[in-house]
Amino acid sequence: MKRLLLGVLVVVLLAACSNPFFPALKDKSFEIEENPVTPFISAHPQSAVYTIDAQAVALIVTATKSDNGVLSYQWYSNTANNNTGGTLISGANTASYTPPTDELGTVYYYVIVTNTLNAKTAVATSNTAEIEINEKVNAEVPQITEHPQSAEYVVGDTAITLTVNATVSDVGNLTYQWYSNTVDSNEDGEEIDGETDETFTPPTDTLGTTYYYVVVTNTISDNGDGGNKIATATSETAEIEILTAQALAVKEIAASMITVNVPVGVAFQLGKHLGTASGSDITNFHDITFSKGFSLSKYQVTQRQYEVVMGTNPSYFHGGAGREPAAEEVQGRRPVEAVSWYDALVFCNKLSILAGLTPAYEMQTVADTSVWSTDPDSWGSIPTSSDTRWNAVRLVEVTTTGYRLPTEAQWEYAAKSGMSNENYSYSGGDTVGDVAWYSVNSGSRTHEVGKKAPNGLGLYDMSGNVWEWCWDWFGSYTADAKIDPPGASSGASRVLRGGGWNYSAAGVRSVSRDYFNPDVRSRNIGFRLLRP
Repeated sequence: MKRLLLGVLVVVLLAACSNPFFPALKDKSFEIEENPVTPFISAHPQSAVYTIDAQAVALIVTATKSDNGVLSYQWYSNTANNNTGGTLISGANTASYTPPTDELGTVYYYVIVTNTLNAKTAVATSNTAEIEINEKVNAEVPQITEHPQSAEYVVGDTAITLTVNATVSDVGNLTYQWYSNTVDSNEDGEEIDGETDETFTPPTDTLGTTYYYVVVTNTISDNGDGGNKIATATSETAEIEILTAQALAVKEIAASMITVNVPVGVAFQLGKHLGTASGSDITNFHDITFSKGFSLSKYQVTQRQYEVVMGTNPSYFHGGAGREPAAEEVQGRRPVEAVSWYDALVFCNKLSILAGLTPAYEMQTVADTSVWSTDPDSWGSIPTSSDTRWNAVRLVEVTTTGYRLPTEAQWEYAAKSGMSNENYSYSGGDTVGDVAWYSVNSGSRTHEVGKKAPNGLGLYDMSGNVWEWCWDWFGSYTADAKIDPPGASSGASRVLRGGGWNYSAAGVRSVSRDYFNPDVRSRNIGFRLLRP
């Protein structure tokens, strides 16, 4: 029965399809519509790292489908590593997208691939591509931690090596190039051929001043990111002055002069023992005031300075066998000693002439005692016994600018650090070993100047090392107050102050006094210089 009914239905349908009264039914297709397949992503966009403003490589997605649909693309950005919820990138609708690199940071990109068929769609989403934008890798500028130092040398001497120290925290390679210049500038100098190390020893064969500097270069590997792979730093200049021996001594002494300010009308007590060390006042200590200040040399005159000016070194401690300097001390910087008061006067005037100053002392010439001269060459040979004409030497007042010996009052005022209220027994402190070479610590010899602590004015060895000649005739103090005292008006001996390497602690106090005839040359007597 079922088979009969099915056959009838087929006959009816065939008849209807061929019947002109049923055209729509005749043309109607009974095909089933196909749904689009999901795209297959075979290549996802790749992560990358770039420096800012670098040219990025395009992100690419490769996708296929097995039907007749049409593929389309839409790229998205995200601040998180997630391929959902991103921000649509306008206009980014092809299979590739070039990410921007104009901002630092990290952005995640992905693309949605859409397959459209029969007005229907199927989508696939790519993995995220992490794009990191960093600063360009630049070579770090070297940090110079030690610059070459200025110095002065006598022509022909061996110079101390100039040194530069520089560091970088990256993995760069440091190189060096030294330059010379005729002006104090670390630009536009002349490259010194072959000088490409951290150190350079300047030549000293020509008189004059040359400025040296070094350019330190840091070089890193070029990774193609557009960063600066070379960075440089330039040192400060080092002034190297090559002088004659005399010119260097003149300059060295001038630079060592320390100004001693004097409050007008304020008195200090000459001979008054201060501080906590044992000792007593000098009889008839008294008030002293000064009408003007002065400058005093920081150090005692050294053997090298004396020899350069005078042409000879008379010192007992000359550095020979049994008279060597202490370890690590410089022989030429030991104080000159075995010099008489007369020697000191000649040195003062000779040095003043070399320095272009008006000499401080004048004396009757040996050729004509009616003629007074400031030229030591006209004074005759330096006496080896007390000499009337030499004892009559006088200070050129008012106009003189030259070097001289301090008066005893000037010396003690400076030894006590002026009006600083230090109130020490020794010049610079109450502990004698800190400030003085004396019988206990000297090792029975003189020592390089400036090795002990200075006093409050910056003066060294005012206590100990060697006694120092002063201008004054020696005489007992009188109790009356004085202004700018020149000392006793006459006498047989000149004042010595400061004590020496072979004296006790009591002998190196700031108030201690001694004296000798002006012709005496002793291994514990030297001097220091004063200028008005």
